[in-house]
Formats: sequence, C-alpha cells, structure tokens
Amino acid sequence: MNQNQVLQEFVWLFLGCLAAATACAGFAYILIWRRNFWLRLLDAEEAFWMRFGLPKGGAGRRFAESRFFTISFVLFAVGFLFLALSCVAAYFYFRP
Repeated sequence: MNQNQVLQEFVWLFLGCLAAATACAGFAYILIWRRNFWLRLLDAEEAFWMRFGLPKGGAGRRFAESRFFTISFVLFAVGFLFLALSCVAAYFYFRP
C-alpha cells in the first residue's frame, strides 16, 4: 500500500466513525428528550409480537427502559466521536 491509500483509509474510517457517532447521538436524543416516542415504539413492538402469541414484556423491555441503556448510547456516541477525531489527527500526522 502506498501512502495515498493509507491516507484514504483514514478518511473512510473517519466517515464511518462520524456516521456511527451521529446515529448513536440521534438515538440518544430520542432516549433522553423524546422518551414518550421511544416508549410508544416499545409498545408497538410488544403489540406486534403479541399478535403471534409470544409473551409480552420481559427482560428486553426492562433493559430498553433502563437508565444504563440510555447512558451506554451516550458513551457510544462520545467514543465514536473520539475515534473520528483520532482519525483526523492520524491523517494530519501521516500526511507528507
């Protein structure tokens, strides 16, 4: 691999990490400030599975409503943003 290909890989890693950070941040926004919308989605999913005769609720529902679930998505967004900034720093460090 020549140097241009390596630099191009940093650009693609940056874009991927930025997309993941944006998705996690958007989902964290829904979990924090649009909680009623998230709970309505969980209710709709539960109603969907009840049509097939599967039991409702359970550990998955409790986890999706937990504070740890919300905090983990905030941490994922911050982590992916840190990785994106690391890719930018590596790009400028290895640039000729």
